Amino acid sequence: MGKIVRIRNLEIGQGRPKICALIIGDTREEILDLAQRVNESGCDMAEFRADHFQHVLDPEQLKSLLMEIREIVKKPVIFTLRRFEEGGKVQIPLNYYKEVLQMVAINSYAEIVDVERSVVEDDASLIPMLKEMGVHIILSLHDFNSTPVQSEILTTLLNMEKMGADIIKVAY
Repeated sequence: MGKIVRIRNLEIGQGRPKICALIIGDTREEILDLAQRVNESGCDMAEFRADHFQHVLDPEQLKSLLMEIREIVKKPVIFTLRRFEEGGKVQIPLNYYKEVLQMVAINSYAEIVDVERSVVEDDASLIPMLKEMGVHIILSLHDFNSTPVQSEILTTLLNMEKMGADIIKVAY
């Protein structure tokens, strides 16, 4: 049996597969409407994709929106800020990316933070620091150019686990 991640009353990695509703929109209104719908749905958790928010590069507007999402959504939240290099909507400066992840973790805006593997390869302290702030980590890798052979994928997954991931996600 694999690792079990416990968040509130949800156990990821045990029992039935979990359903995650995506909160993605350009405007505050769209995002908050979807956040409310999460509560009314039968999903287990929500994922907020911040890179689609039209003011994602404005830290004050992003922080305000995150506070509202946290107040609305009564289920566990995954925070994802996908950089353009890994399929995100906009260019996110690396320092800003790390600052936002820390802001989310320290303020408990989400229970799980999605961290791109490429960032951790350059800064091994990021995962332990975020975990110390109280969040679980999804470590993700996106390669839109090729799919490696099975042995390479397995090596990648094992290395990502060693980096401290609670949950591993790869997309090829």
